[in-house]
Amino acid sequence: MTRRSPDVVDFLQQEINRRLSPDVEPLPSCPTCRGQSVASNGHRTFTDGVQRPCYACRSCGDTFNRLTGTVLAHRRYGDRISTIVPLLPHSISCAEAARRLDLPMVVIQRAVRALRLWLLALDPSGRYERAVRLGGPFPPARSAPVRENPTLTRLLLTDFDTIHSDDPDQPAPACPYCAGSRVNHPAGESDYPRFYCLDCRRLFNRRTGTPYSRNRRAAQQRALIRYLSLPLPIHQLAALIEMSRSATTRLVRELHVRCLELDPSGRLAAAVQAGAQPGADTPCLYCGAPDVRIRGARGRCGTCKGRLSPYRAVRERDGLLEAGPWQWLPLHGR
Repeated sequence: MTRRSPDVVDFLQQEINRRLSPDVEPLPSCPTCRGQSVASNGHRTFTDGVQRPCYACRSCGDTFNRLTGTVLAHRRYGDRISTIVPLLPHSISCAEAARRLDLPMVVIQRAVRALRLWLLALDPSGRYERAVRLGGPFPPARSAPVRENPTLTRLLLTDFDTIHSDDPDQPAPACPYCAGSRVNHPAGESDYPRFYCLDCRRLFNRRTGTPYSRNRRAAQQRALIRYLSLPLPIHQLAALIEMSRSATTRLVRELHVRCLELDPSGRLAAAVQAGAQPGADTPCLYCGAPDVRIRGARGRCGTCKGRLSPYRAVRERDGLLEAGPWQWLPLHGR
C-alpha cells in the first residue's frame, strides 16, 4: 500500500483561516522575540474590509497582528494566496499555473517560494514542504541546526558557580593583585566573601580580576552561558535573557574574555558563536533572492527591498539546546 502524502492544502488552509480570524483569542506569541507576554492592542481594518485584532508584546515592545511574519502580510501576492494554495500539490510548472490563474508568472514563482519557506517555518521537519510539487523541486538555502557545546557550557557554568559561591568553607583563592597565597577572611559582611592578602594588604573577592568583576547582572550572565555556543543574533539573545542589546553584547564579550583566560590556546573561545548573522546564501522571505544585507538587528533585501530580521528557533533536545535553520521575520513596513 502506498503511503499517502501529507495534505499540504488542508494544512495551509487551516493556518490561513486561523491567521485571518477576527477573534482576539487565543493570544498569539510575539513574531519578533517569540515571547508569550502579549496583550490585545485594539483592532485594524484590513484591505478586505474585515477588522482584525492587533497585539503588543510586553517583552520587546513590538506591535503586530496575526499576519505579521507570514506570506499573507505581503502586499504583492498576499491577496492571491487563496487561489495559489490549491495548486501546490500538482506537478505543473509556474508558467502553467500562471496561465490557469491569469497571473504574471513571476508572481507565481515568488508566491510558491514564499509559501515553501513559510511551510518550513511552520513545520521544520519539512514534511509538508516536500509535498509541494508546483514549480518543481526547490532546495532553499538552509544552514544545518547547531547544538549547544556541552564542554563550553560545563566549564563556564562550573567556573561561574565557583567564582560566585558564598560558601565560607570553599578554599580561598590566590590574590589577584600579587598572586600571593597568604590570604584570610576579613571581618564584615558583603554579597560575596571577601579576602585579605597578607602580602600586598589588599581586599578582594573571587570575582576581582575576572570579567565578572562589578557585574550586577549575574543571573542574566549565567543564563547566557547556555546560549553562548549557538549562532544566535544579539537581538534574539537579548530577548531570551530579558536584557537590552547593548548589555547583552557586553556580557557576550566578557564571557569570551573569560574563555581566553581559562584556555589561552583559544580553542574554548573558538566555540563561542553568539552574535552570529545569517550567511549570504540565506534567501529573502519575500522574493527568495539571496540578497539580504544585514545591519544590526535589521536586514533589507537588495532585490525586493523587503525589511527583515534574522532569527533561529531554539529548542531543547536530549538535555542540549539546539538552534534551527536561519529564518526571516518581517519588520513593519517595506
